[in-house]
Amino acid sequence: MKFLKIFSLALSLIFLTACTNSFVNGNMLVKNTDKDKKSSVKGKKSSNSKSYTYKVRGKTYTTLGTHKNYNKQGTASWYGKPFHGRKTASGEIYNMYAMTAAHKSLPLGSKVKVTDIVNQRSVIVKVNDRGPFHGNRLIDLSYAAANKLGFIHSGVSRVEVTALK
Repeated sequence: MKFLKIFSLALSLIFLTACTNSFVNGNMLVKNTDKDKKSSVKGKKSSNSKSYTYKVRGKTYTTLGTHKNYNKQGTASWYGKPFHGRKTASGEIYNMYAMTAAHKSLPLGSKVKVTDIVNQRSVIVKVNDRGPFHGNRLIDLSYAAANKLGFIHSGVSRVEVTALK
């Protein structure tokens, strides 16, 4: 009986600890240490009122104030089933079959054209999440977007990301 009580208490503590952390794209967000104590999802507004900073795993990121003229090449990856049904940084529920993406600095809601540099296939996605926070990756695409670009099996691909008007 005593073991059951201790086990129940330990399980409750683990559950409560898990509930106090925020996750975006499967990565735990660390709360800002600024005086305003805003969570990292909202971040802290920078001097440009349209951008903000946030922290993930101790690293600080600053979003862009606008998506205009954004054009970069880099590595794309994709995320699917483990995140399907979870809340994204924008507050939307992640749908692995929708044409969406996670990006570290583009404003949430931005629409971008992603072109696979090797096969020249393109998709248009809406940025509704933050990430990827793994390696030097530029963008994390939904399963559907990665499937249309043709890199589900390889997991990553070289892409060009261009903001749309």
